[in-house]
Amino acid sequence: MKKPFLAEPGSDIVVGVEAVFEAVDAIRRAGKEAAFVDAYSKSGLQLRVPAEIVNFVKNFMFDGGLHREVLGAASVVKSTRCPKAEG
Repeated sequence: MKKPFLAEPGSDIVVGVEAVFEAVDAIRRAGKEAAFVDAYSKSGLQLRVPAEIVNFVKNFMFDGGLHREVLGAASVVKSTRCPKAEG
């Protein structure tokens, strides 16, 4: 297989949620999750997503009861503090 075509640095790309799941599943099946997280941390990159996506994921998990059933889901639902609620 040839090296993949790379996107232009600094550009934004729309990625389907299926592609994200496929990539994560492939990394996990290969047993490379820790190596990926380590390499990503060292890269200095930041994953930025719109607040609407974060809220969608949190609501999906909460409404589906995942926060009660799946280890780690409650921390996702509770993540990203609301400044209005902290005041």
